[in-house]
Amino acid sequence: MLKALFGTAEVSDVTQLHDLFDELQSNQQNNVHSIDNQITYIKKLDSDTSENAELIANLSSVIRDNIIRSHDRFIQITKSLLWLNLSV
Repeated sequence: MLKALFGTAEVSDVTQLHDLFDELQSNQQNNVHSIDNQITYIKKLDSDTSENAELIANLSSVIRDNIIRSHDRFIQITKSLLWLNLSV
């Protein structure tokens, strides 16, 4: 390696450098591929989370409406029972 910096490099030195650069390039490509997969996974997770949030909001609305209707029906039945008790 020092020959490359301070003198004439031999073929074996240059070959080692090429091998090292090839390995670095391969590692970089593997890292890029891995990061790309992670980004794809995060985007999918974000999409699924948004969809779940919408579904939960819709379900909450349906449950709230059912509770309100049940309460209104309960009040109506209670009034009818009171009227029957007072009528008899």
